[in-house]
Amino acid sequence: MQIGDSLLYRAPSGESIHVTRQGAQVTARDFVALSSTCPHLGCRVHWEAGNNRYFCPCHNGVFDPSGVATGGPPAEAGQSLPRYPLAVRDGLIFIEVSAAPPRARAAEPMTLTQWFG
Repeated sequence: MQIGDSLLYRAPSGESIHVTRQGAQVTARDFVALSSTCPHLGCRVHWEAGNNRYFCPCHNGVFDPSGVATGGPPAEAGQSLPRYPLAVRDGLIFIEVSAAPPRARAAEPMTLTQWFG
């Protein structure tokens, strides 16, 4: 993995986790493991290497490389991407999936008028 590369890992629980390389070394500080589920409405976020951000296409949610919301509804609600603890040993990345991050709360039902304005 090069700096800025991201891989999608599927945990045994079925959760998709983005593992993104952020530094030049091969230590736990050089990688981040984040849930690929947006905490706003549960849509899938994507890593945009060219923009150095995670992006949720459902409502234009934007997250910085550490998973902190910086734009859109997640930022307004203070909702960051849940983070998984990880370790690097002998060049291998170990993600602690038993420490599952909290699930995004369920969205309230919306009428078509609320949804489309």
